[in-house]
Amino acid sequence: MKLSITFLCLLIINSAIAANKPEAQQDTSAISAKEALAAYERFKSHNGQWVGKSTKGWTNSETISVIARESAIMKVSHGAHPGETMTTMIHMDEDRLLLTHYCVAKNQPRLQATSINKDENTITFTYLDGTNMPSRDKGHMDKVIIRFIDKDHFSEKWTWYQDGNENWMEDIVYERVSDEKSKYSNTSTDQIGFDGGLTCVIPVKNLVASKSWYQDVLGFELLFELTEEKFCELASPVNRVTVGLSEVTEFKEGSSTTLTFGVIDIDAARTKMIHKGVKFVGETEEIPGIVKLASFLDPSGNKLMLYQSLSSDSE
Repeated sequence: MKLSITFLCLLIINSAIAANKPEAQQDTSAISAKEALAAYERFKSHNGQWVGKSTKGWTNSETISVIARESAIMKVSHGAHPGETMTTMIHMDEDRLLLTHYCVAKNQPRLQATSINKDENTITFTYLDGTNMPSRDKGHMDKVIIRFIDKDHFSEKWTWYQDGNENWMEDIVYERVSDEKSKYSNTSTDQIGFDGGLTCVIPVKNLVASKSWYQDVLGFELLFELTEEKFCELASPVNRVTVGLSEVTEFKEGSSTTLTFGVIDIDAARTKMIHKGVKFVGETEEIPGIVKLASFLDPSGNKLMLYQSLSSDSE
């Protein structure tokens, strides 16, 4: 009888333990300290400006900075969610490599580097814990695989985890913005993706005569001419500021100059500006192999333009 009572007590205790065991966690075995430090050094090489393109079609811009005496890497992203900014921090914690994502879901999941695949050149971060999350079942970014493609390209693939279900999201491939373009970008204000170029388009009565005048009198240099469109572009003495001459049928003296701003990705810039209430005039026009153009209005109705160069010489 004593044995039966003892056995029954053990059953009750084991049942209570099973009922109160913590929720299942992912395998968060860390990579070695040597691997973690080597991976962190690779992330440091991403310092600079990047443009990301999703396999679902949307684009975003990302500024990656090495901060705090090189003890942390800050990735600031614009455009993945219209009008929103997200930040991801990567840093060493003694011998382990951690990633914290400050998400539009209003939580901050913390992930730990758990595996490296040298053949595929990837590193995987797995959910460790988080803030503003009563449990792991609260919807959050749970895992990310980052692939180092080459010095100017990397990719990310995240999972969304909620109520015990994990769903892989699309791939995002990032391309480094050239130094010539990125040096003009102010990371605190440039959410449109300016490339540093500015073209002032001036309506003229006669393209041939006007082109000669700007070359002979002001010393501008002809960059290209579109005969059928009756348009040419000339380089001014000011770095990356050009003048476009456009022959118009009905010319009015004192016609306004159109400022045309160069951008890295005209479709992404247009989407962001529309979200801010900017009115565009017509669809984006494209001259194959040369340029894409989009006209918009300022609050007073003045016409401005965006351009994206399609020429391989623009890099």
